[in-house]
Amino acid sequence: MNPDQSNTKPAGSVYCLAGEDLTGKRSRLVVLTHDTGVPEVKLPATNNDLALFLLNEEGVDTAEVQIEQLVPGGTFRTTLEGTCNPGDELVLADVATAADKGMVRALPATAGVYVSLGIADEIGADGQLVAWRFQPRLRFVAAEVADAANVAAVVTALKALSLFVDPA
Repeated sequence: MNPDQSNTKPAGSVYCLAGEDLTGKRSRLVVLTHDTGVPEVKLPATNNDLALFLLNEEGVDTAEVQIEQLVPGGTFRTTLEGTCNPGDELVLADVATAADKGMVRALPATAGVYVSLGIADEIGADGQLVAWRFQPRLRFVAAEVADAANVAAVVTALKALSLFVDPA
């Protein structure tokens, strides 16, 4: 056993405080954040948030909830907004619709920079818990990277993807 790894946890389910009311949001993707240094999870606030955890056990604000870290190659089921086909790339649903926060959707044709979370394993209908495989990557859809908003989105997306880069 590596003594440097004391107080660490292997990938899998862990408990964390809810930073907002997550009632009815089981199987949605959440973002790890904090409240004055105390870890908590919330639904994504932007379309390129680092939503790298699956909510397994819902709860009200400040309640202890169970989350699971997304692991590359792992398969998960998340609520789908819209429809998808096997092999479609999935990104966060548009957070402009509050009811869709934490859901996934097929990569839209709308120009922009997206963090593709993974690949759909099955055909999916709106509201379904669709099976998908976590394979994060950065996607550009007919976007000009020179645009200031897109540059900021690229930086956010690269930070997300850097979590999965082997430094060796």
